[in-house]
Amino acid sequence: MNRAEKRRQQKLAEKMAKSKRPGGQTLNINQPLNLAAQHHTNGRLPEAVSLYQQVLQANPNHPVALQLLGVTALQVGNNEDAVALISKAIAIKPDYADAHNNLGNAFKNMAKMDDALACYQKAISINPDYADAHSNLGTVLADQGRLDEAVASYNKAIAINPGYAEAYFNLANALLEQGKFDEAFSSFHKNLAIKPDNADAHFNLGVALKKQGRVAEAIASFKATITLNPDYAEAYSNLGAILADQKNFDEAEQCFLKVIAIQPDDAEACNNLGITLRNLRRLDEAAKSYRQALSIRPDFDEAHSNLIFLQDLIPAIDQAEQQAERRRWSDNFIKPLAKHIRPHDNKRDPERPLRIGYVSADFCSHSASLGFAPLITEHDRENFDVFCYDASPVSDEVNKTLRSAATQWRDIKKLSDEELAGIIRNDAIDILVDLSGHTRGNRLKLFGYKPAPVQVTGIGHLSPGIPTIDYRLTTPLMTPPDEERIYPENPIYLNTYCAYIPPHDSPPTGPPPCQINGFITFG
Repeated sequence: MNRAEKRRQQKLAEKMAKSKRPGGQTLNINQPLNLAAQHHTNGRLPEAVSLYQQVLQANPNHPVALQLLGVTALQVGNNEDAVALISKAIAIKPDYADAHNNLGNAFKNMAKMDDALACYQKAISINPDYADAHSNLGTVLADQGRLDEAVASYNKAIAINPGYAEAYFNLANALLEQGKFDEAFSSFHKNLAIKPDNADAHFNLGVALKKQGRVAEAIASFKATITLNPDYAEAYSNLGAILADQKNFDEAEQCFLKVIAIQPDDAEACNNLGITLRNLRRLDEAAKSYRQALSIRPDFDEAHSNLIFLQDLIPAIDQAEQQAERRRWSDNFIKPLAKHIRPHDNKRDPERPLRIGYVSADFCSHSASLGFAPLITEHDRENFDVFCYDASPVSDEVNKTLRSAATQWRDIKKLSDEELAGIIRNDAIDILVDLSGHTRGNRLKLFGYKPAPVQVTGIGHLSPGIPTIDYRLTTPLMTPPDEERIYPENPIYLNTYCAYIPPHDSPPTGPPPCQINGFITFG
């Protein structure tokens, strides 16, 4: 209940201050009811409750006291008591708009959205200029995905009360969901002009600016959030992510440490701290952060993959130990998927083109794509159909080049692994190839569903250690014979499997320095 509504309640209390006892004797209850309303407005709920109860002892059917006592129950989270008290007030006074509105608030807290909707609509039918009810109606409509109606409700509330900060805030959030960023930004700024200390508005504005790539403004919004609320963990987390993207790892580290200090069980922050420490080359500390994330969330597959990738960078960890960690990952995330594996019905026709599917988050300007791009751009189009399953975070020139070379292209960023497995089965892929291993954005869990009859890895990263992947492309140098036993995937030995192409913006090559220096320079 905001201050405007509390003032209305107090005025109504004054109007109804003179009530009748059951026996007909007039009782002036103006003083305790007004004093209760003052305590209520100033947040002294125990004192308010005591006085409302005194009024109700004198007149058990006093609708204002019942309604306001219900509001106090609502404010401390006793939604069932609030419903009982406010419903009784409405039974006594059916045209009590404030009571219908607050009953809607109680139902909304109980996730009874249809009941809440009906209450707000009733309040508006009684008082069409009830700004709070229009705004509250908007929140329920937004929750139900009825965004156009929600926006209309918020605008109605603002038309009635142009200084209604909360309605501007809710309107901005609804406009964001509609993808109307400029209008949303305008509403956030109007909210902040009225209520500059609204940390949530600064934060949500920052998130929206970040999505729009307006990084400097987003940083300013997150810093404003933190100034207003030094314990706003999500603001530190988002600020840290931007700073890490800018390779400002020292400041990013401090942000993630602050998140963990506020929320020690924040696995995401521990994972992000691990990534930051890895970039700072503090590998042992990074490993500790990843393990902390996994101790909080044992099913955090991304953190576990990050730990596996990190181990490749630590000389003291040999292949056997690396594969042991990969086995633990497989036991956690691949074995449980065995129940989903079923036979394949691909046509066994030797005359038809084979369908090859490539899965990667690096179909873009990336070191990995420099190695595998020729597989796609130079494939034999007569004998092979190439399907690319793209989880790349960006669409750039490399992405466009690969897209034009593929037979079919699927954007998979919004698909679950199970949904993607179904699509790959429907595409009748014969050989499915992982191009990521345990690198960022990988879709390794997909391979646990065995959506293709033959599954292959080895391009882009080392063996992921997944038993449902049949073959691993390698070389005798990469996999010495005495290490073969530690890998679950069967080896296919090649002389080389890296068809490297230089970046399109590489400078022309020059004479090797050894011709002048007299020694070999490695770089």
